[in-house]
Amino acid sequence: MDIAKLIRQIPKAELHLHIEGTLEPELMMQLAGRNGLRIPYDNVEEIWRAYEFSDLQSFLDIYYAGAAVLQSEQDFYDLTYAYLECAAADNVRHVEIFFDPQTHTERSIAFTTVLDGIHGALEAGETELRITSRLIMCFRRHLSAEDAMATLESTLPHLARLHVVGLDSSEVGHPPSKFTGVFDTLEEHNLAKLLDAGLCVTVNSDDPAYFGGYIGENFLQVQHALGLDADRLQILARNAFTASFLPPDDIERHIRAVDAIFDSA
Repeated sequence: MDIAKLIRQIPKAELHLHIEGTLEPELMMQLAGRNGLRIPYDNVEEIWRAYEFSDLQSFLDIYYAGAAVLQSEQDFYDLTYAYLECAAADNVRHVEIFFDPQTHTERSIAFTTVLDGIHGALEAGETELRITSRLIMCFRRHLSAEDAMATLESTLPHLARLHVVGLDSSEVGHPPSKFTGVFDTLEEHNLAKLLDAGLCVTVNSDDPAYFGGYIGENFLQVQHALGLDADRLQILARNAFTASFLPPDDIERHIRAVDAIFDSA
């Protein structure tokens, strides 16, 4: 069995994806030029080097610096649609996307500018790429509760386009570096054991422009590192739809599509 080919064919759902974290260096340069902005990089290669972060805070520094090029509704549309095209290439059928309005409103970018751009691209993605979506608004946990409440109040007229709210950003006092020894070797990851224990484990890409892999590549790397067989890959793919916010009928439809791929393999 050609596992790589099988992985490419699997219908997938991605449930953990920060849209600002999909900003590729090429698009960062393009948007900076479009908006007449100066960024501290002369070329794409310099941006790629800056993406070699060492801990959570250094990652967040470049993450938020990159987000500064997002200015207009069209910018947010282009960012989101570029991700959806990558997702479509990985045969993703459903995405649940996080976005950080405070990252942009603190730069005097209107909430509606952010939402209209992202939501417009998601609508186009459903029509043109056949990818359904849910939109998750996140509050930045290092900011105050009052700031989060003000953000929530500003969203009230737009709740029909939002499905969930959550938290993200820095976790003060508990940097990921403290756990480097635990998570540093993919071959030792406990994903296979969690699957075998019956837990609803999923594979996602989180911030793929910064972490170096969209969902298809992540499936490939996990399979290679842990030697996952087709049965486990099928469970992973099924889990993502099961854990999604899709209606039960849609979940069952996608699971049938996943099973059909493995039945014919």
